Amino acid sequence: MGEKRVFLIRHAESEQNVATRAFESGDLRQLVTIARLGFDAPLSPGGVAQLEEGTKLFAQQRFVERNGVELVAHSPLDRAKRTAIALFGSTSVPLVEVPFMYERTLSEYFNTAAFDRRLRQIEQWVAGRPEASIVLVAHGQVFKRAVGIHPENLGVIECTFTEGEGLKLVKYLGVLRESPPSQGA
Repeated sequence: MGEKRVFLIRHAESEQNVATRAFESGDLRQLVTIARLGFDAPLSPGGVAQLEEGTKLFAQQRFVERNGVELVAHSPLDRAKRTAIALFGSTSVPLVEVPFMYERTLSEYFNTAAFDRRLRQIEQWVAGRPEASIVLVAHGQVFKRAVGIHPENLGVIECTFTEGEGLKLVKYLGVLRESPPSQGA
């Protein structure tokens, strides 16, 4: 198959995102929170609110129809799964879980070759799909390693994909927001 369009969407804000920001701002106690949350941190209250707003915007902006989305694939981690279901669950587009599309593990920070092998596995999965327009709902570190952008929560990255070149960045669309009012309104 030829070139595909792939949209990378980072999950809504998780409790770990909140704790990490607090830790990076100097609250060392957050290390305990981060450790307690573990690998599959739930959405934060802010993340739930993001999904409520994001769901409305994706529908209002007709994201699926405008981009011809034929398949939504998501990480097995709860925050990505809940994001995919919230944004696309009411559409007719099939949702599938990809078991190896999880966030970067601690060991993969030290063994980047293992992380790169898993990213190639994701690309091979995309290559094997017949759909021409696919959404991947996953994690910031996965997207950063794949295309060089660590999007904000609910950030959307538009890419092309070919078997020979893999994922290639087209543009970072940011977080979908309500359109500003037109001039004179």
